[in-house]
Amino acid sequence: MGIFSKAIVLTAAMFAVIAVLSAPQANAGDPFREAYQKLIDNPNDANRENARAALKNARRDVTRHRAEVRKLKRNIRTQHRWISTLQWRIKAKKRWMDNQPWFKKTFAAPEFAAYAAARNAEISTAYTKIGTMETAKGVALGTVRVTKQSIKLLEKALAN
Repeated sequence: MGIFSKAIVLTAAMFAVIAVLSAPQANAGDPFREAYQKLIDNPNDANRENARAALKNARRDVTRHRAEVRKLKRNIRTQHRWISTLQWRIKAKKRWMDNQPWFKKTFAAPEFAAYAAARNAEISTAYTKIGTMETAKGVALGTVRVTKQSIKLLEKALAN
């Protein structure tokens, strides 16, 4: 995947994160936001306990999303290795075709063409999977960053 394609995927992911976070329905009923707002409005012991519970849940979410990012990175590397394997196989089949005697090349060429077309279709599919996983990774990283900022905000509110 080229640098331009990665930039497009990451830009799309960032817009998705911004859209989700700025949507009113996404913020409604959020226990983290509710705990923070109650703590700011009325800093009593019950609200502090609710805020601590929300903080614990937010830290757990960060851990879960980081694990998701690691899994996506592994899957992306796996797809890249698969693409390299397919490209090597196409080159090997081309060498096979080139090494055929002249009287067998007539039959070897169409076989190679069909083989190369099928492998190139697999490569295209793998790049599509990579693009999808890069988008998911961008969303997960955005979620981690936003949650980390929320954790810092809640920790400051609890410190007061």
